[in-house]
Amino acid sequence: VWQEIKGGLHICETWEDPDFDSKAPAFWYVRVLQTPTLRWSAHHCRKENRCDEFPGAETTLQERAWTSPIWYLP
Repeated sequence: VWQEIKGGLHICETWEDPDFDSKAPAFWYVRVLQTPTLRWSAHHCRKENRCDEFPGAETTLQERAWTSPIWYLP
């Protein structure tokens, strides 16, 4: 698990599969969760000072992404 270091702009990480078997097919992919950020509606709500009118409204969202798989065929 990688966590953001404040001010960091670049990410470089390596990983080795502890169960890798060079005689067996395998695939790997990466899933990413962004640090939660304010929704655009929360920005508007705060700007207009009306957030108390919508107490149940979600104020943040967490974007998700995943890579294409990397396939290994012996």
